[in-house]
Amino acid sequence: MERGLYVELARLLDYPSPDLLDRIETCRRTVRAHHEETADLLDQFSDALPALDGAPSDLRGLEELHLRTFDVQPQCILYLSVHLFGEESFQRAKLMVGLSESYERAGFDLGGELPDHLAVVLRSSSSLTREEWVDLAVYCLRTPIDTMVEGLVENRNPYRHLLMAIRSLLNEDVPEDIHHV
Repeated sequence: MERGLYVELARLLDYPSPDLLDRIETCRRTVRAHHEETADLLDQFSDALPALDGAPSDLRGLEELHLRTFDVQPQCILYLSVHLFGEESFQRAKLMVGLSESYERAGFDLGGELPDHLAVVLRSSSSLTREEWVDLAVYCLRTPIDTMVEGLVENRNPYRHLLMAIRSLLNEDVPEDIHHV
């Protein structure tokens, strides 16, 4: 599977900007060529978002939704290690160091974000070896994504569709019965 698709999905986790709908459309076209179910989930994501008609208030609404979703709800924080180990943990620090070292070896730039941020991990997918990517998927991505989806489905948050799309692509790329390469 083309791991560059994860990079497209990661862009949709970024803080909203006026080009969000264009980013969604670009991602849908790219993903649809490879994975119909993921593209359908992206359609649902786009349809569930508040309208963005170019007015500043529209963008503010999307920004508020993003903040409420990923910064206020502990169940949906985008830092994977918090889901796995809690905020203050030696294991969390160890994971962060390991991710940083893997990214450095791969020549991957974090872009100013912490190494365990979901968007960073997704963006790194095409820079990492298949073994590193499978390990990340199995040990670091599945559980946090499932936790986030569960929380967002309960309150019908539009971002549930995006996270379900990421999970769908991940399940095709790294089937659940794979434990490591």
